Amino acid sequence: MKKQMKLLAGAVALLAGALAALPAQAGDNNGNFMVRVLATGVLPDTSSGAISVNGTPTIPANSYDVSSEVIPALTLSYFLDRHWALELFCCFAKHNIDGKGALAGVNVGDTWIFPPAVTLQYHLDPIHGFKPYAGLGLQYINFFDTSSNDLGGTMHIDDAVGFTLQAGVDVELGSG
Repeated sequence: MKKQMKLLAGAVALLAGALAALPAQAGDNNGNFMVRVLATGVLPDTSSGAISVNGTPTIPANSYDVSSEVIPALTLSYFLDRHWALELFCCFAKHNIDGKGALAGVNVGDTWIFPPAVTLQYHLDPIHGFKPYAGLGLQYINFFDTSSNDLGGTMHIDDAVGFTLQAGVDVELGSG
C-alpha cells in the first residue's frame, strides 16, 4: 500500500510541476503545449484469466465482469509540428468486479486504477472550429486499494502494460 501511495504522490507532483511550468493559456492551433480536461472511458479487458483470493485461484476466467467507467481526465500534449503531438494522459478510476454465469449476483470485489498513458497523435487541420485527432499509445496500469467483497479474504491484481487508442475532436471556444 505504501508503494502505491508513493507512486500516486510522485505522479501527482510530476503532473502539477509540468502544469505550473506551462503558460496560462491552454494552447491553440500553433502552440507547442496544450492542456485538456475531458471525459474518457476506461474499458477493462476481462479476458486475462482467473482471479485468485488468498493466493488460491477462486474465480475462473470468463466468470466475472469488470465495470467500464466514464471519468474526468487531464492530458498534457506537446506538439511536434502542426499535425503530430505526444500526449501524457492521467486519471483515476474505481471499478467493480461482479460475477457472471454461475456467479451472477456475487460482488467479487472492487479496485482503483491509475492508468497513465503516453500517446502519439495525428491532428487534422481545423474545420470550422473543430480539429479531429486520433492517437495510439502505451499505458502502465497500476491497481491499488483492491478489496474482495462477498468472497472474504484478500485479492491482488497484478499491474499491467496495455495499448491505448483514442479519437476525438478539439473544439475552439474563442479566437485569440
